[in-house]
Amino acid sequence: MMMSVNPMLLELDGVSKHYGGVAAVDLCSFSVAERSITGLIGPNGSGKTTVFNLISGFSKPDAGQIRFDGKVLNGMAPGSIYRKGVSRTFQMARIFPRLTALENLMVPVRRKGLQGLIWGYKGVGEVEAAREMLHKLSASHVADELVGRLSYGQRRLVELGTLMMSHPRMVLLDEPAAGVHHSVLETLSRYILDAQGDGVTFVIVEHNLNFVMDICHHVVVLDRGRTIAEGAPDDIVDDQVVVDAYLGD
Repeated sequence: MMMSVNPMLLELDGVSKHYGGVAAVDLCSFSVAERSITGLIGPNGSGKTTVFNLISGFSKPDAGQIRFDGKVLNGMAPGSIYRKGVSRTFQMARIFPRLTALENLMVPVRRKGLQGLIWGYKGVGEVEAAREMLHKLSASHVADELVGRLSYGQRRLVELGTLMMSHPRMVLLDEPAAGVHHSVLETLSRYILDAQGDGVTFVIVEHNLNFVMDICHHVVVLDRGRTIAEGAPDDIVDDQVVVDAYLGD
């Protein structure tokens, strides 16, 4: 997939994280271009989710530097990183099951946050924006359904819509294709490509390699916490080092 060269929005330089003497991430370095879709792949235990935790502030690196738009993120709290324009999903959707899909999407944009939603604060423009987001995600039919009653794939769509309501510059997607119906996966792919075209940068951790190869401009491969290869999708699938990492020594 060809794209023009854009400046780097995210940079990891020699980043390490240890847990009990075990290196979950070990001198990891890679960059993500602005307005790109980058896949972050690797075998189980290669450090992918830990890297997401480090970028989003849920864990602190022991060494190295993480920069977003030229600003160092090391030591910043998750909320501060979120306000800089970095949003993320998790392997399990983090949304409010006792609120409707529409209400979940309105939480990030309400001036009084969740408390305002509970108290009944309403804004016509916010409701229209939330309904438009559900429409883009082919989920208008679940707008008034409690999220706890939705299918797993529908909840993942609501989670993504909730993130996008805050107008992030970069979105970290943690296994968006896992366990979802192929129709939901098609919706996700279409929406991600449309949002990237509008200027949003995506980094995607995913085990579904077909999904990664179809949608990503650039792929970074981790193994044992280190970057072992990166490049265009077609180059990565033919890289013997990558094949060995997946198949084992």
